[in-house]
Amino acid sequence: MRISLYGLNGTKVVIDKVKVSGNLEYALNVAGPSTGVDVITSYSEISGWAAINSYSSNSTFTITNSTLTGTNDKPHSAVNDFATIIFYDLDDPQGKGQNNAITVTNSTVTAIQTTGNSQYVLGLDYLAGNNDVNFTGCSLLSQPTSQDMFYTTTYRGSRCNRWDRPNSGLGQQW
Repeated sequence: MRISLYGLNGTKVVIDKVKVSGNLEYALNVAGPSTGVDVITSYSEISGWAAINSYSSNSTFTITNSTLTGTNDKPHSAVNDFATIIFYDLDDPQGKGQNNAITVTNSTVTAIQTTGNSQYVLGLDYLAGNNDVNFTGCSLLSQPTSQDMFYTTTYRGSRCNRWDRPNSGLGQQW
């Protein structure tokens, strides 16, 4: 099962005790000119190439006690780097991927790469800006362990405000 939301305004989506698999595509995809979307996820497992892929703006994503897994198995190419949680502003008109609040609490977020492509825990890409991201009490894991956790391209003021520092685990844990 995948969840695809397109062109929503002022919509609340609750994902509670659900397993969502994007079959190595986008598990939760918020596309189009979506704004003011409130996504609340708790006690759920979400997996795909991206667990959360979003073009939304002025939206809130609250993830609690859940497991998010992103696996990059795509053919090796510079354009196939990706992230488990990704927000971006790629298509015209610009203005998507802006002013979002992403809060992840007591959850595990894993990035797995199986080819030469990078897979990150968090990506803020293609002019996605003014986003606040908070990880609290989380395990952020990557395979291989040498992989960076976060990336931004064409940085425009997004912030990763808090993450817990290394402990132990499958790979890097933050």
